[in-house]
Amino acid sequence: MSALGNYPFFNVVARRSTYANIAYVWLAFPLGIAYFVLLTTGSALSIGLSLLWIGLLVALAFVLSLRGLGNFERLLSKWLLGEPVAMPSGAAGQTKVWPWLKSILKDPATWKGALFLLVKFPVGLTCWIVSVVSFAVSLAFIVAPLEQGGTLYLGDWTFSDPTGGFLMAAFGALLLLVTLHVHNAMGALWRFMARHLLAAPATAE
Repeated sequence: MSALGNYPFFNVVARRSTYANIAYVWLAFPLGIAYFVLLTTGSALSIGLSLLWIGLLVALAFVLSLRGLGNFERLLSKWLLGEPVAMPSGAAGQTKVWPWLKSILKDPATWKGALFLLVKFPVGLTCWIVSVVSFAVSLAFIVAPLEQGGTLYLGDWTFSDPTGGFLMAAFGALLLLVTLHVHNAMGALWRFMARHLLAAPATAE
């Protein structure tokens, strides 16, 4: 593994961050679906019940859930993406309920975090599709020697290898390295989004 350090293209397999990025990409899709369902359901209930007293409670619970999920995403960004994001401190030091709620509602980090939760579904779905397709194609070429006569069928495409599939296996291994680099690029995209949407604004001492 240490010898791979001199070859940036190949040492992608030895980086812990590579597999952390893969884990984040695969978690982003189901989390994005859950966030989308919560956002659409919570906003619809809050608006639909706004004329009743219970609508206020639903709206407050909705906002607090967005705040909590935003903090969860900040921790996830630190654990998997290696992007430490400052936690919002707008509600810190408040001992009374109303000032505490008011500080949360006025904190820009609450609403920027909600925007991150909203875009996580389409971006997470796109990244997940790219991940599945790239891994599937790479592994299909790698296992080509196991196919009859080294012939590989990918939809309407047919690939034949006179060496019995070993050239295609070598190409698949190369394609797998490219796939890992693509996942690192997707991790960089998520870090950029976390840095600009999840980071709490700096406060003066």
